[in-house]
Amino acid sequence: MQKNSMRKKVFILVVSCLLVLVVSGIVCRVYFYKPGGEIGQIDKCLKLGVVDDIKAACEKEKLIIDSPKVFGNYISAANVWTDIGRKTKQNIFYFRAIEIYKLAIERFEAKYLTNWNIASIYRAMEDYKNVEKYLIAALKANNTEAEPVIALARLYFYNLQKPFEFVDNFYKQYLPKPLIDSAKLLNDYAMFLEENGKTKEALVIYKKLAEKYPEQYEQIVKELETNILK
Repeated sequence: MQKNSMRKKVFILVVSCLLVLVVSGIVCRVYFYKPGGEIGQIDKCLKLGVVDDIKAACEKEKLIIDSPKVFGNYISAANVWTDIGRKTKQNIFYFRAIEIYKLAIERFEAKYLTNWNIASIYRAMEDYKNVEKYLIAALKANNTEAEPVIALARLYFYNLQKPFEFVDNFYKQYLPKPLIDSAKLLNDYAMFLEENGKTKEALVIYKKLAEKYPEQYEQIVKELETNILK
């Protein structure tokens, strides 16, 4: 009796393992597999350790089908795919998230958030030309935010290696505009000037900020003035 019981347990365990393999393979193939894609084989999918994450993402996508007019469903599903992309470093998951964001752009007015998130995904993939494209789209969708201006300026200088004059003019284009959190843009511009040896010009900006935010900037102003006098 004990032997039969043990055999049944082993049989159940083997069947369970086979089911996991089959289900995992189906999930991989149904939701990701494309000819020439990076994922599509059962063993590779299992090695990535994201079967449960994939199922969760697919459940989120089902909510989009069930309630296509709920914007949050799109963001939620795309976020899960993005997290899987970060975990596995496999671009195919990122592309799935981008597809969902693009669908949201077609169906909803919230284009700033979706374009910003797409830009963030392309940044994770180090595809800087597409980062630029979608940051510009985010800025066009909401031209009162300082954040995409700062992100673009940093992208131009550090990633796309645009010359100093190009980036300087880009900042100056937006400095006079009444942006939300314009102080953050001023601070970023001052840091950019300081990093590029333009200490006196940076000091002028920091002094402006110190007038409004003395606790944050008075010490910075004193230190720069001391350095200039040395």
